[in-house]
Amino acid sequence: MSPSSTQSIDLSLPREEVLFSNHLVSPLTATAVGAELTHSFTNGDNAMTFGTQHLLDPLTLVKARFNNYGMASALIQHEWRPKSFFTISGEVDTKAIEKSSTSHFTYMMHVLK
Repeated sequence: MSPSSTQSIDLSLPREEVLFSNHLVSPLTATAVGAELTHSFTNGDNAMTFGTQHLLDPLTLVKARFNNYGMASALIQHEWRPKSFFTISGEVDTKAIEKSSTSHFTYMMHVLK
């Protein structure tokens, strides 16, 4: 199977922003690479986010993303039983590492019926 690419432009009137996105997906490994640019009309801010995901094996997914504000996050998710997932995720503000940085670590287990 060959990789596919998706582009989109979304206009969100309640949040007064426009989102441009591009995603490239390889169906064989569920590997995806994407980029998003968000522009806020209210304050003129632009946010650029890059992300990726990859299946390590049929039951284990890894995701990571980074934005221009220095926020980096990642997760690993494993399906230990059908429709039952074990997830570990974390987020760190890379621009505040020298200062008192704020980092988050989350462990979650959910079972779907």
